Amino acid sequence: MAGGQPSVTRFDPRDGRWLHLGARVHATGRKHQIRAHAQWLGHSLVGDKMYGPDARLFLEFIETGWTDALAARLFMSRQALHCAEIDLRPAGLTQVFAAALPADMREFCVAKGVEGLR
Repeated sequence: MAGGQPSVTRFDPRDGRWLHLGARVHATGRKHQIRAHAQWLGHSLVGDKMYGPDARLFLEFIETGWTDALAARLFMSRQALHCAEIDLRPAGLTQVFAAALPADMREFCVAKGVEGLR
């Protein structure tokens, strides 16, 4: 993007149709970075109204709220993006924080047959 800040995201695909992946942000952490890069690659996040399959979905959500029509296209009422681990060791600290996959995302993955969950 003209005038934008540089950013790098490494994606690690782990499954088939419903892509369960790992994403590593390389020392940039730009706002919306993972979502924007995924969309640029043609693979929006489940539930992502802004960077999803149709730019009009966000406006529809603002006007009508969560509807059955949106559920049929987005599958989740929120974006399926979860930070499983933050490692502060590269910054010279000793902490590594980890969080389990939230129940709603786990239920979605089980329902869709996504394998390789941690």
